[in-house]
Amino acid sequence: MARYYPILLTLHTKRALVVGGGPVGERKVHGLLDAGGIVRAVSLTWTEGLQDLAQSGRIEAITAPYCAEHLRGIALAFAATDDRAVNAQVAADARSLGIPVNVADSPEESDFITPSVLRRGDLCISISTGGNHPLLAARIRDELEARFGPEYAEYIELLGKMREYTLQEIALPERRRQAMASLLLHETELRALLREGRLEDAYRRAQTLILAALSE
Repeated sequence: MARYYPILLTLHTKRALVVGGGPVGERKVHGLLDAGGIVRAVSLTWTEGLQDLAQSGRIEAITAPYCAEHLRGIALAFAATDDRAVNAQVAADARSLGIPVNVADSPEESDFITPSVLRRGDLCISISTGGNHPLLAARIRDELEARFGPEYAEYIELLGKMREYTLQEIALPERRRQAMASLLLHETELRALLREGRLEDAYRRAQTLILAALSE
């Protein structure tokens, strides 16, 4: 089996095709929407969740048999039906057009595989077993959920704003690294404030830590 090169794609403003309206297709759609993708889905039948997404205008849903025309304007394709022949056709059509494709029931036909993902705001942790055992990847993700709680979303955002602050206020790169390192040394304290909903206190404490680091 081929080894994979891990990469994070920017999907904002890009259109992705998901062929399949069942539970697997729905998972693919949600993952794409979470990443800011524009989704076109094709199927003869739909899960209730996909119906809701279509009715709310969050996805373009085409109730029809798949055809190659559905790949027009697509940057990324997913074959996620329970029909082997349809999935194979999607893969062949996408490949002929130079469109990367993921085939849910056949990693060998895929240009890429989708890892199990844990998201906490801008923190994105991907786990893959190279297609050997997706359930193991999912179990590892579940274990990581306990390690990286919901407050990490705000913690990552705080770090980003403090990085902008140091770029504006500190000229020397080495001093900037020193200042940002001080925030990591006090991660537990800052996350505790965020977990308690004390956002302003967390930001004030972060600025104090940066100033203290600069005075050393």
